[in-house]
Amino acid sequence: MSSLGRAVGQYDRSDRTSGPAGRRQLTLAEPGTGGRILLWGKLAYSALEVVAGAVLVVFAIVHLDLAATLHRAALRELAEDPGDFTARHLLDLRSAGTLHPRREAEVGAGVLVYGAVKAALVVAVLRRSRRFVRIGAVAFVAIAAAGLVVLVRRPTPAGLALGALDIAVAAVVVREARRVG
Repeated sequence: MSSLGRAVGQYDRSDRTSGPAGRRQLTLAEPGTGGRILLWGKLAYSALEVVAGAVLVVFAIVHLDLAATLHRAALRELAEDPGDFTARHLLDLRSAGTLHPRREAEVGAGVLVYGAVKAALVVAVLRRSRRFVRIGAVAFVAIAAAGLVVLVRRPTPAGLALGALDIAVAAVVVREARRVG
C-alpha cells in the first residue's frame, strides 16, 4: 500500500492475519514514525509516573517523612544559593501541608494506577489492539481536555510541554481509532 493510502487511513488489504476461530481479520496499518515517537514519549512519561507513584507509596509504607526530608534539603540548598527556585517551592510544599504519610500513600497509589493505565493503553495502541485503540482514544482525549483546563488555570512551561504531548498523543490515538473504523 502506498504511503498516501496509509496517511488517509486506509487498510492494507494484503496484510491479513488469522483471527479467533480461524476467521480472517484485517490488521491496522502502522502509525507513522512521528506518531510512534509521540507514543513512545508518552509511554516513557507514563513509566516515570508509575515509578514516582511507587516511590511515594514506599515512602509512606516505611514511614519516611518525605516532606521533612525535602524541607531539610531545601533549607541546605537555600543556605548555599538563596535564589534557588526549586528550593523555594519545596519550602512551600511543607508549609501548605500537602505531604503527610497518609496523603503520600493516597497520591502515590493514584499516580501509580493512572500511569499504569496510560502505559497499558499506549502499549495496546502500539500493538494495534482494536478494542483498546478505541478506549485509548476516549481516554487520551479526556486527558488532553483536562490538561488544557489545568493549563488555562495555571500555565507553566512544563505544563505547556506536557499539554502539547497530551494533545499530540490524543490526535495520534484518535487517528488510529478511525483506522479501526
